[in-house]
Amino acid sequence: MEDKYVVYIMLDIYPCATGGMEIYYNNLLPEIARHKKVLLITCCNKIKNTIYPIEYISKKLYSIPGTTRIATLLFTSLKLIKYRTKISVVHYPYASNAGRWGYVLPFLKKYFRINYVLQLHGGGMGKWKILSGNKPLFKHASKLIAVSDVIKKEYQKRSRRKVELIYPLVPFKTSNITPEELKIETGFAKNDKIILFVGSLKEIKAPNILLDAFIKLGKEYVKENKLKLVFIGTGNLQEQLESQIRNTDLDSNVTFKGLTPYEKVPNYYKIADIYVITSHFEGTPKSLLEAMFNKLPIIGTNVNGINNVLKPEIDALLFEKDNSTELANQLRRLINNEDLCQKLSNNSNQIYKQKYSFDITLNSLLKLYKDF
Repeated sequence: MEDKYVVYIMLDIYPCATGGMEIYYNNLLPEIARHKKVLLITCCNKIKNTIYPIEYISKKLYSIPGTTRIATLLFTSLKLIKYRTKISVVHYPYASNAGRWGYVLPFLKKYFRINYVLQLHGGGMGKWKILSGNKPLFKHASKLIAVSDVIKKEYQKRSRRKVELIYPLVPFKTSNITPEELKIETGFAKNDKIILFVGSLKEIKAPNILLDAFIKLGKEYVKENKLKLVFIGTGNLQEQLESQIRNTDLDSNVTFKGLTPYEKVPNYYKIADIYVITSHFEGTPKSLLEAMFNKLPIIGTNVNGINNVLKPEIDALLFEKDNSTELANQLRRLINNEDLCQKLSNNSNQIYKQKYSFDITLNSLLKLYKDF
């Protein structure tokens, strides 16, 4: 019998969007396609791909503004119906505001026998609204997959169903260029000490807490230790952050690199001295795992998705959510303590090697698809 498609619905995917979830699927699909037939339904027309077919859909209904939600639901449904006899299973990434698919995917399953699985990326895990569609979406899914243990437990409780755990890992790469050359290439001095943030500049990621902490270190301390704070990513808080630092005398020590091609991100991990993640919540954060892979000492928020990956004072330094004063103190502890940096980076790197191999993710998904 002819192999059927595993269909991925990923309306935004890298390089059209640069979040951890979008990068994950961009890396995952070519690897899955080496073993299974893959079809992608997306709005992104920038994908460089020759391995699997892509069906493009519009984000607007007849160019009418404000029709994105209805247009994507309608056009995706039409594509799925078109391929209905050739589909093994549909894989949909569930994040915030995804409940509307509860009015589409269960219908397609009932009337066109199109099975679907949800990979639960969390999206902040906000409370379900009564008419959001989340309940039927979860009820009729053939399988539920969580990207972290915290998300698994939460959605098992909500849906009263079994949820499998598969980490959203990607095959990380390291730069072949020396740190010295990379610093020159990226505009830094050889002896600069770089504090790195990688992620969206939006509220749930709390980049403002890191900027506040950096400012609290004080001009004299920052200059004396040649500190540079580097933000990789963009978002609705960027203008506010840039304005805030302009009102200090530390603006030359803070760099916003903006939307950085994923292929260039390993360069910044290689030149960084400290990695900081300030999120209010995480699933299984790709940027954190990449810091562990690169053996960077890590400071993170003491919240779900971080404190269940790294143990405080053993694998990382943690601080309480939104406490920029505590974060500043943790930065001071690392900046001039090479032994502590070495201990934390070695321990977190060992955890990465033991638990977060990309091959585990790939093989787990391939095994799951065999059920369809």
